[in-house]
Order: sequence, then structure tokens, then C-alpha cells
Amino acid sequence: MVSAIFLPSSLLVYFTRPDLFTRFGIAGGLLFGASCGFPLVFACSCPWYAFYWAASQAEKHEQRVSDALHNVPVKDDPTLAEQVATDDPFEWSTLLLGGWTANLVLYVLVMIAYYRPIQLGKTLLLTVAIVLGIWLVLAVLFTIALKKRKREADARIESIYKARSQPQAC
Repeated sequence: MVSAIFLPSSLLVYFTRPDLFTRFGIAGGLLFGASCGFPLVFACSCPWYAFYWAASQAEKHEQRVSDALHNVPVKDDPTLAEQVATDDPFEWSTLLLGGWTANLVLYVLVMIAYYRPIQLGKTLLLTVAIVLGIWLVLAVLFTIALKKRKREADARIESIYKARSQPQAC
């Protein structure tokens, strides 16, 4: 787990200008790598979190339909204080996948930099902008799909309640 987070910053050492090490030492070079690597890791974690979040929300909608079918009482939604205090089940898994994705992105950038000199700052900003753009598109698409799924679940729950309230002909 730790290597998935710290490897992107160690890969950035390959991009670092040699005079940075002579001026600031190895600690300065590693600090530079970490300061550029962590935002990339977190940006690469966002699309993975969108996948997990959408699956979790879809499962909640299906659980509501199942609860209505089996006549389980409706649970109250947790308050904001309860939501903030609970652990996020996707935190470490998305961080790990984000670290792996950041490693892949940085390996590709290292391969490109081997054949063609690149400007590190512009390249990393462009990379983060692309990844965050992908996350934004995924978040919008998942939100639209989940709203449709919620409407369908509400309609199914409504039909279940209507079927229960109608008298049965024997």
C-alpha cells in the first residue's frame, strides 16, 4: 500500500533536473517528487472512487426495492454528523488503485521523456487536468444513470405498495 503512494514520487526523480539535487540535495529532490506525485495520486483516485460510489448507490436502490418486497420497515437516512463520523469503505481501495494508475501514467511519461524532452510542470498539469476531466465526465454520467435507476426503484416500490393495498380476490 505504501509503495503505491510513494512510488509515483520516486518516479518523478527521473524527471528532476540534476542541478536541483546539487542545490537542494537528495532530500530536496525527493520533496519535489513527493509534492508533484501526491496530487497526481489523488487525481488518479477520483475516477476509481466514482466507480465505487456509483456501484454503492445502485446497490442501495436495489436494497430499498428488496426491503419493500419483504415488508422491512424503511430505515431513516443517517444524519450528516453520522455520515462524517463513519469510515469510508472505499478510501484505501481507491487510493491504492489511484497509486497504481499514477504509476502507470508516470511510467508512460518517463518513456516519452526518454525519447523527447518534456517540460515537467506543463506535462503534469495537463495530465492532472485530463484525469480530473475524465472523473468529471464519469461523475456526471453516473449521476444521470443513478437518477434514472432511483426513479425506476421508486416506481417498483410504489407498485409493490399498491399491490399490497388492493384487496385480494379469492
